[in-house]
Amino acid sequence: MKKEKIVIACITILILIAIIFAFIFSNSEKVPPKILVKNDDGKTIEAVLFGYHWKVFGKDVVADAVNPFEFDYPSYNTILSKTLGSISIATSEKFSVSYVRFCSAGETSFQDATYRMNDTLNTLIVDLPRVEGNYVYSFQLEYGKGKAEYGVKVVVTDDIVYEVEDVISYKNTSITDLSNVNKILQSIPYANEVEGIMIDETGKNINVKYNLTSIEKTELLNNTVALFVLIPELNTITYELNTGKVDNKILYSREELNQFYGRDINDYAENVESWSREVIFKEKKQNTSEMTQVYKTLVLEALSQVSKEDMGEYLAINTGDTLNEFERRELMSALGEDYLNIVMTTQEENDKNAVLIVIRPREEMNHVYDVTLTTAKKNQIVKTYEAKVEDSNILVQEYTSVSTLTEDSIEEPLEEPITEE
Repeated sequence: MKKEKIVIACITILILIAIIFAFIFSNSEKVPPKILVKNDDGKTIEAVLFGYHWKVFGKDVVADAVNPFEFDYPSYNTILSKTLGSISIATSEKFSVSYVRFCSAGETSFQDATYRMNDTLNTLIVDLPRVEGNYVYSFQLEYGKGKAEYGVKVVVTDDIVYEVEDVISYKNTSITDLSNVNKILQSIPYANEVEGIMIDETGKNINVKYNLTSIEKTELLNNTVALFVLIPELNTITYELNTGKVDNKILYSREELNQFYGRDINDYAENVESWSREVIFKEKKQNTSEMTQVYKTLVLEALSQVSKEDMGEYLAINTGDTLNEFERRELMSALGEDYLNIVMTTQEENDKNAVLIVIRPREEMNHVYDVTLTTAKKNQIVKTYEAKVEDSNILVQEYTSVSTLTEDSIEEPLEEPITEE
C-alpha cells in the first residue's frame, strides 16, 4: 500500500513538472510560429514574418515591420503556381484568419483574396488569379497568444518551368560532354521528348531533336537559357521538331538572349537568385524592340480614352499574325509596368470582364495601324494611328491620309500641251 502511494506521488510530481515545462515553453516563444506555403505540385517555401502582437510571460511584445506589399521577396520566399491554382498555408499552432489580401508585385493597392479554412488539417487554402503575373499575398493570422502578419510572393504562370537549384550543379559543362548535356536536358521541361543530340563540326552549336509535333519558340526559352548558361562554349541551339514538315526547326543564339535579357546570361551561372527572378519569375523587364515599343504605345494611347468603370478585370490584345509568339511575349512584358492582368488572344470579340484591343497594320512600313478597342461595357472606339519613331521615342497621333505628305511630295498637275493650229 505504501509502495503504491509512492508510485502515485512520483507520477503526480512528473505530471506537475511536465505541466510547468509546457507552460514555460509555450510562454517563452518570443515570436509567432513559422508559416509554410505549399503549391498544388507539393513545392513548399517559408513565408516572411512581418509585424506582430505577441504575449511572452503575460507581457505584450509588439513588433512593427515594413509593408508586405513593399518588400522585395527573394526567390526562397517566392512560389510558382498555375493559373486558377491555389496555395495552402499551414503552421504548427491552431489559428484563425483575420484577412488575406493580394496585389500585383510592385503595386501597393490591394484587394481581398478568396480563401477557405480546412479546420481538420489546420490549413488555410487561398485561390489564385486566373491571369498570369507576379503577385504578393499578405495574411494576418490570430493565435492564442496574439496575431501576426505574413507575406509571400506568388508567380502565376502556365509555363512549364524548372527549379534553378536542380540544374546549377551542371555549371561549366563542356559541349563535348554529351552525357552531362543529356543530363541537363533530362532536368528541364520536355525531358521525355528528347530523341537525340548532335554537335556540329565547329564544336560551338548543338542540335536537339524533340518528339514534339507543335510548340511555340517562347515555350523553349527557359530551356534555352539553361543550356546557354550551363554550357559556356555554346553559341547556337537548333531545336528540330517532329512536325513532318520541312520548316520544322527553331533557332536560338546566345547573342539573341543576351539582347533579350539586357545582360551577358553567362552571369546567371554565378548568380542563381538573378537567374530565378529574371528568367523563371520574369521579374526583370527585357529590352524591347522598336516594334514592341510601337505596339505598347498604341495600346496605352487607346486605353487612355477608357474610363475606369469600363476597364473590366483584364486586358486582352489581338495582334493577328503581325507579331510572332516571341514578340507577343515581349509586348506583354513591356506592358506589365503600366497595365496588369494582360492576355494575348485570337478572339475578335471580348467577354464582359475584359477590354479587347485589336491592332492591324494598314501601312506597316509607314507605321500606320487600325486600332479597335471594345470596353467591358461593349462600347467601341475605332481609330487609325500613325506612329512616328524618332530615336528611342515613339510618338502616336491620329492618322489622316495626308499626314505623311510634304510640299515636296505633292506633284503639280501637268499642263495640257499647247498645239498650234
